[in-house]
Amino acid sequence: MDSVTSAAMTESNNISSSKKTRDESSGKKRRSSAPAKSISETLDKLSFADTHQREGCLVTFDKVFVYEFSITLGDNPAVREGCPIALDNKCIQKTVIDLESYELAQARRPRKAKRRRVKDLYMPVQVRAALLLSRGFTLEEIVKAVLEVERIKKSRHESMKINGWQKMNIALDSAGRSLFRKLTSGNTTANNKSSSETNDDDVKVGRDQKRGTVTRTARTA
Repeated sequence: MDSVTSAAMTESNNISSSKKTRDESSGKKRRSSAPAKSISETLDKLSFADTHQREGCLVTFDKVFVYEFSITLGDNPAVREGCPIALDNKCIQKTVIDLESYELAQARRPRKAKRRRVKDLYMPVQVRAALLLSRGFTLEEIVKAVLEVERIKKSRHESMKINGWQKMNIALDSAGRSLFRKLTSGNTTANNKSSSETNDDDVKVGRDQKRGTVTRTARTA
């Protein structure tokens, strides 16, 4: 048994040494493809794991946080009327509601409750002024903000008018240029056609003259 094992080891050593000698004699370095395969396999595994994890990801929460902020004097000129109102940066109250309680409260709401329309969401001028006055703003500050908003609105309206006239002028110029091109191309086509017809007539006259000359020569002969 030992002799067989030693013979097998000797044969394997001889084979490896012969392979090494053959490689050295050829002078070429053998490169293994194992690293490339391992990198590609690793990337495939990572992509599969990432996809599997994304498919199995779930987002859960058990609480609803409600943050309340105080109101302050805003500067948005897009307000419909009156003084703009904005939320202050300071949070005045934080309420935490259990998700089950929140869902239960939503379920108890009447199903046929009418949703507020868009016009119902607008705040009247008097309500805006009263809210700002209750927050400590003076009437002078409110009037100043209203005048500034009206000035910006007027400036935007004038800018829109100018842009509208500019667009109309551009459209008229474009239409005039296209019409001029069409008329010019039509005149050019007509001129080319008339010149070609004139050339054809000249060629025809020349042919007739040649035929007449040949006929007279033949008769004279």
